[in-house]
Amino acid sequence: ESILYLVENNRLSSQQPLDVGCSTSYTFNPDDPTPYFKYVSQPIRPEYIVASQQFLDNRDDVVSFTTDILEEDITILGEIDIQLYATTPEQGADFVLKIIDESANQEHEMMVRAEMFGKEYKGYELCGESGVRKYSFTLSDIAHTFFAGHRIKLQIQSAWYPLCDVTQKTIYNVHIHHDKEYPSAIRFKSMK
Repeated sequence: ESILYLVENNRLSSQQPLDVGCSTSYTFNPDDPTPYFKYVSQPIRPEYIVASQQFLDNRDDVVSFTTDILEEDITILGEIDIQLYATTPEQGADFVLKIIDESANQEHEMMVRAEMFGKEYKGYELCGESGVRKYSFTLSDIAHTFFAGHRIKLQIQSAWYPLCDVTQKTIYNVHIHHDKEYPSAIRFKSMK
């Protein structure tokens, strides 16, 4: 099993974080939900399935975590488990989780897997009195090789408009915790 931890400076690392009190936040706004594609139109454009997600890079409602440049090929096989420690509204939050293959020069990205988990999703547990929730998500099987010179990117948001309904009607913040106490991470089986 391979593990990549979310760490400071929007990075994914094989080293477990040692810092405390670290988190990254984004703001969901129902009046401007995160779009599924750079051109929102009907009917849905099928190319979104593998499209670059760079059009989302400067939005306040998306956060991304990326590995350093890979020194060797890594093939991910099977399901991807994502464990997020997050502070969300009391009624919960929607999550869209994406695994992205990014070229080293950041000129090209390809979405490899993306799935939506609605606020009714119950795959979490409360972490004591802190208000932090430990979410456990599983993304469907993939078989994809990230080539040496590329990066693995995890992107997190709370809308995927209009692919999924906007279930929340108020602005809210999501805080993704990534430190020694709350080690958010992704886990997968891989071949080198």
